Amino acid sequence: MKRVSAYAFLLLVGIVLVFFVSGCGRTEVTPTTSTAKGELLVAASIAPLGDFAREVGGERVQVEVLVPREPARTPTNSPPPN
Repeated sequence: MKRVSAYAFLLLVGIVLVFFVSGCGRTEVTPTTSTAKGELLVAASIAPLGDFAREVGGERVQVEVLVPREPARTPTNSPPPN
């Protein structure tokens, strides 16, 4: 019984090590979160969150609201953004 639990422990440690080592690879990430003017691009789901982001970020952010502020528009009946 001790031999089986030792093998199970070693297998578990091996699996955990594989997950940790697999996350250590180098990848090139191109920044796509800023505009040509150097503004940070912020996406907000609804208009009040977009207003909040504009107030906090000021001129340093460009805010895109996914659900436009129109009468009778809610997240449930709004068409997808283009």
